[in-house]
Amino acid sequence: MSSKNGEITEADWRRFCDEHVTTAFPDGYTSMEAIGHWKGSGNMTERENSRVLLIVAPADAKEKVMTIAKKYCEMFEQEAVLVLTSMGEAIFVGNEQ
Repeated sequence: MSSKNGEITEADWRRFCDEHVTTAFPDGYTSMEAIGHWKGSGNMTERENSRVLLIVAPADAKEKVMTIAKKYCEMFEQEAVLVLTSMGEAIFVGNEQ
């Protein structure tokens, strides 16, 4: 949630999600606050506030996910965004009989 121009605000994040993530995945996704750690250019471990997007989608949605990651890098001048894909089974469980 840091950029060359300072912290990315909650309003910036919400606007990004509304314009790019929700548009690509209108059925939903989960956004979580996190603390990111990585080895920076000075070979020191860096730390910053982060966001994790959890998107459950079919395998053919990878291009949409990559487009969102690239857009985030572009809009907020990020060096990189981590994208992790995994095959699995997702089921909504409700109280319906």
